[in-house]
This record gives sequence, C-alpha cells and structure tokens, in this order.
Amino acid sequence: MFRDLILAADGQANAVALAPSPTPGQRSGGRRELDVERLKHVLRRNRWLIIACILLFVFGAILLTVLATPIFRATASLQLEQQSTRVLKNEELQPGEANIADAERFLQTQVDILTSRSLAIRVADRLQLFRGTTFLDAMGVKVVPKGTPAEQARKLREKVITTLRNNQQISLPRFSRVASISFSSRDRDLSARVANAYAEALITDNLERRFRASSYARDFLEGQLGQAKTKLEASERAVILYARGAGLIDTGPAPGAPGERARSLVTSSLVTMNDTLSAATAERLRSQQRWERSRGVSPMQLPEVLGNQAIQELMRSRAELASNYQKELETRLPDYPTVRQAKAQLDETNDQIAKLAGSIRDSIRETYEVAARQERAVQGDIRGLRANTLSEQDRGVRYGILRREVDTNREMYDAMLQRYKEVGAAAGVTANNISVVDTAEPAINPAWPKPLLNLLLSLFLGVITAAGLVFLREALDDAVRTPDDAESKLGLPLLGTVPRIAASPIDMLENQRSSLSEAYSSLRTALEFAGEGGAPRRLLVTSSQGGEGKSTTSYAIARSFAHVGKRVLLVDGDLRKPSLARLLGIEPGPGFSNILNGTAKLGDHVIELDVPNLSFLSSGSLPPNPADLYGRAPARAAIEHFSDRYDLVVIDGPPVLGLADAPLLAGAVDGVVFLVDASQSHRGRARAALRRLQGARGKVLGLVLTMFNPRAAGYGSYGYSYEYGGRPRRWLPRLVSDRF
Repeated sequence: MFRDLILAADGQANAVALAPSPTPGQRSGGRRELDVERLKHVLRRNRWLIIACILLFVFGAILLTVLATPIFRATASLQLEQQSTRVLKNEELQPGEANIADAERFLQTQVDILTSRSLAIRVADRLQLFRGTTFLDAMGVKVVPKGTPAEQARKLREKVITTLRNNQQISLPRFSRVASISFSSRDRDLSARVANAYAEALITDNLERRFRASSYARDFLEGQLGQAKTKLEASERAVILYARGAGLIDTGPAPGAPGERARSLVTSSLVTMNDTLSAATAERLRSQQRWERSRGVSPMQLPEVLGNQAIQELMRSRAELASNYQKELETRLPDYPTVRQAKAQLDETNDQIAKLAGSIRDSIRETYEVAARQERAVQGDIRGLRANTLSEQDRGVRYGILRREVDTNREMYDAMLQRYKEVGAAAGVTANNISVVDTAEPAINPAWPKPLLNLLLSLFLGVITAAGLVFLREALDDAVRTPDDAESKLGLPLLGTVPRIAASPIDMLENQRSSLSEAYSSLRTALEFAGEGGAPRRLLVTSSQGGEGKSTTSYAIARSFAHVGKRVLLVDGDLRKPSLARLLGIEPGPGFSNILNGTAKLGDHVIELDVPNLSFLSSGSLPPNPADLYGRAPARAAIEHFSDRYDLVVIDGPPVLGLADAPLLAGAVDGVVFLVDASQSHRGRARAALRRLQGARGKVLGLVLTMFNPRAAGYGSYGYSYEYGGRPRRWLPRLVSDRF
C-alpha cells in the first residue's frame, strides 16, 4: 500500500516495470502480501513517530478529561403532528396522513423554528434571563461591561440569545415525528429548565400563531361581511324604488327562494287567466259535444234523461198506470169512467215525462251557451292582459337585473355569514398539533467529559494523525534507505545488500561466516547471472559521491571471484583520491596512472596479493587532470590488455557527480556496479549519476545497497547468518560514523 503511494508521489512510471523479481513469498501471496510486508517495514521504521503521536493525543485526552468542567444535558421530547385533531363537520377525530414531502417540510420547519432567534427570545423572557448576568455566569460566559447602560443591556441581551442558541441541540430522527430538545450547561437544573422552556415556548408560539391566523380571518370576514350587508341593503332598496317607479308589483315567492322566478301582478294575472281560459275552453267543448249529441235525437234517448232519477220514477209510475189501464180495458169499455180515469192518469204521466225530458235537453243547451259565453269573456280579458304584459316586459328587464343583483348579494352575504360562524366556532375547538412526550429532568451524570469516549477518540485521532504523518514522510522522503527504495526510486535491479558493520571490513572478509562475506558472496552470484555469458570480464564499481564503500566493494568482489578460481586483477581507478592501497595496507607507488601516461609498461607494477588468484594495480601518481588520461586511447587499450590476461578486471572508479572520470571508464568496461549508501544517498543525486553513466553508453548492471541498517530501516533482523537449524543468532549491528 505504502509502496504504491510512494511510487505515485515520486511520479516514476517505469518503477513498476523495473521492480525486482518476486520472492517466493510474493509468488504464493501475490501483490497483497508484498504490500503487507512493505507496510510492516514502514510501520517498524516509523514506530517512534506513531507511538509519539498516539501518546500525545492520549495525554491530551486525559488532560482534557481531568481539567474539563462537567457539562450536564437535559432533553425534552415533543410530538409534532402536521394536522390537528378535528371536531367539526363530521371529520375524522385523528389527523390524517399527509403527503410525505409536505410532512418532511413541516418537520424541518418546526426544527427551524426551534433554532430560531425569536424562540430563543421567548425562552429568555419566560425564564427572565435578560435580568442580570446570573444565566451567563452559570454558563461560564464572561461579559465585560463596556459602553453606556443601554449598550450594556443590548450586549447582554445578544450574549444571552447567542448562548441559548449555541448550547441547544435539536434531534429529529428520520421516519419519526418525535423531536428531542436538549440543552447543555454546567448546572443540571438550569439545563432541565431551559429544555422544558423551549418545549413550552414552541407550543405557546404554535397556539398564538393559530390564534392570530383565526383572528385575522375573523377580522377579515367581519369587514367583508359588513361590505356584503351594505351592498345587499342597497340593492334591495334599488329594486323596491324601481318597482314603485315602474308600477311593478311583485307577487312571486319570497326573496331568496331557490329555483323560483319573481312575477309581477300583470304577469301573475295573465298566467291565472290562461289557466282559466284553458278550463273554460275545456268546459265549453264538453258542453258543446253534449248539446250536439242531444240536439239530433229524441229527448228520451239522451243518457242524461234516462239517467235522471225523476224520469225513472215517472217511467215506473207510467208502467203501473199502463198496466192498470190495460186491465180495465179487458173488462170495460173505453168510455167507462174508470177506464177514462186511468187513461187520463196515463196521459198526464206521459206529459210530465216529455216536459221533464225537454227541460233536461234545454239545460244541456243552456250549459253549452253559458260555457261559450264564459270562454269568450276570458279570451277578452286575456287579450287585455297580454298587451299589458308585453308593455311590462320592457320595464321588467331592468327590474330583473336588479333582482339578480339582490339574489347575488344575498347569497354572498349568507356564505360569508356561514363562514364567519364556522371560523368563530373552529377557533375555540381546534386542538394543538404539538404535544409534550417527555419533560426534561435534571441529568444524573454529566454529558461531558466522557473518559472512555475521549480515550477512544484520542486513540483514533492519534492513529489517523500518525498515518498522515507517515504517509507524508514516505511520500516526500527522497532518501534511499531500503532495498525496495533502491529499486523503486532508481528503476534498476538490486544486485545485493551490504550491511553496515562496526569492525574492519578486511578482518570481516577474512571470516567466511561473517555477514559481510556472505553479502558479497551473494553479490558475486548476482553478477554471475547479470550477463548473458556469465559475469562481465571488465567491471567498474562507482557511486554518485565519495564515501559510499566503492573501495571495499571492489576488493570484496575481486576477492570473492578469486576464491572461486578466477584470475582477478583489482585496479584502483580513482586517480583523484585513491584508497585501495591504504585499505590493503600497501605502500603507494607507480601504478595505473603511470601506465596511462606512458611512463610505465602494461605489465609493470602489478602486485600479487596474499589471496590466491588476486592481483592488484594501484592508482600510481596523481595526475593533474585524470579525465585527460581516461579520454585517451591508451586507457581503453590498457583495460583490454588486462582483460586478455585476467578472467576479471575490477576497477575501483571515482564518484560520478562532478567528475568526468567515471563516465569515461563506464564506456570502456563491460558492466558497471552502482553503489548506493543507505545512510546518505538520495534519489535525485543517484538518478543524476545514473543518467551520466547511461549517457556515456555505460552498461549499469544493477545496484548495491551499502551501509544498510535493517533495524533503522524497519526490517528487523535482516542479514546473513550460518546459524541455520540451531538457535537463531540475530545480527545486531552497532552504528558507527566512519565510512569504509
């Protein structure tokens, strides 16, 4: 993880491509295991920084907990309903479910009201907090009296309001209508009083706003109702005055009757006469039909005659008299007195029947004539009323307009009157939509400080701060301290790692079991696989600057190859500040520089060392300008001559930066071993030196990390040991300041 972050900070895109070959642990665990190992190294290297950050925050938390003033918090809870309980017009008693978005807006509005300045002022007035500095003293707020008494009072008022709002907390959980009002102070009783005062102030404010709204509605309706009443009275007076002036008499239904149209006297009379004419015409038609039916037949055939009760009585009497008359004729002559008497009675009865039937037919005719006269009379009256009605209609248009205006004003007045009654009734029976669920009580335990929470928070902040500092340190660190740094920051493979030692390097190289000997043996193995045909025949050892272990490494490489049977020539190629002769304990004399300037032959001055197969050629006399010697053809010819006579030529070269010697030598050898001092090298200098070598067409085989202190780099016990299979003996180097 940290390796990826460092690579990103460095901006080296080729670092990943030139990363070292994965170790067995990396092959089995993959990229994640490599990151974990890198993280372990980073944590181990920065362990004191991490511990210091954590301890600093923990100590700060403990100090804060001990010195902090206890703060007590009291909480009151309110139930906020968007709609109030209904008790009018047969509506449901419980509030209905409103739209979700509207409900969210309503709840947020109530929260905003709770945190508003006006409600804080109401709470301060309720608890009389503006009188003196008692409240501010209890809250630990200092007020410095300055200015006039009015300015002091204004500042005190603002300070009280600000303190109330700053120490108030409102909590409204999602999907809930229960809001919590909390207040924190040094006094537990004061916290409870202020929290309850907020709850009561919100309820009171809500009721007052509702009352003000209903009062405004009543006042508005009263004004509108008065205007409507005035307009109604004026329109009614206008109708009456116009009716009187136009001679219109209204006989219609009462004003305001729905679905009815007012009628004038003439119109009402015309309607009545039309009804009368219809009845008279019907009666005349019935009488005419009866008369026409009775006029062409005998009266005794009329149903009215036959159905007459008197006629029926006379006909029964005539039947009896006719029967007596027939009986008398059977026994007596027509002139007999009793016969004549019976005949006279029978004739008299027939005369009565004929007269009565005639009178009935005359009554039918009379009824017809009366109905006809009545019909004609009604028709005459209707003709007169129709003319009057047509004349009256022209005057009735204006009257109708005025009547409609009266009806409209009356309806408006009635509607406003009804609404005014409803508002007046609802203002007294609507329940409040905010109610107290829990009242605030004085807290038993303080809400602040919380030792456990402070400790956990300090640990968390300490870890976060330490992680940030470690990240910045690793991201901005330009030093090359570890093998991973050498490969990732310089983009070249790592050939070996040389530990930092306290003893003489010559003595430790004599001991084959020493960590230094094992490190250079590993380096020799890496060099054998560096080229296609094995180790290069001509090898240059150099670094970016002096004091990075070039002489020791050159001798160690030559010695290691000599031990495996190769004939090796070690050349001190640093013609400016040679150190190999002093390291090997050899007196300075003619050497490599004398061969290059032509004062000595190629085979002269080569010394055989105590190590079998190992020869040494010192630097010789120090020339005024070594770069001129390396830039001539004899230098390359000398190196080729030595490579023909020896299996391996190892040249201890000068540092790269600031000098032209090393790039010239790099172009004349088969490979370059570049040393990086883990205690002082930086990426910028090393990369600049590598660019110079590559610019001279030198083949850099890889890197060797010298002066490596594994514990300081966070690698723990990292080194070489022959204690395999027994009790492990960790190599713990002792740091020294001298260079080798």
